[in-house]
Amino acid sequence: MAAITIGVSTWEILNHNLFNGWADLPLQLFRVVLPLILIWLIWGGRPWARYLLAGYCAFTVYVNLPLVFRFPDMISKGHTGNATLVVLLLVGQVAIGAMALFSPAIAALMNYRRDERELASEGR
Repeated sequence: MAAITIGVSTWEILNHNLFNGWADLPLQLFRVVLPLILIWLIWGGRPWARYLLAGYCAFTVYVNLPLVFRFPDMISKGHTGNATLVVLLLVGQVAIGAMALFSPAIAALMNYRRDERELASEGR
């Protein structure tokens, strides 16, 4: 989750700042740090952070969804990188939110498979 967050956010920040200037960099860094703090809290065993992170991701998708309707305009002007960025942002946020919601199930499955391997190696 952290790698996807850093990748999506870095690309978004660089792309935004190259076109619009670096004036709002502190706000954009906050948009990177907030999900990373929530991911750290999830790893620290705080289950409520999963719902905050999923809500943050849903809010980000909701706010940026109107950009999909600007695809024809972006592509006609030759800004295919911006269109790709929008898709990456939306898909990345959906993936992060889904992983946050299903992280206990993912962890339980990983532990179950590890226990299975340990039992198989012991010959049981």
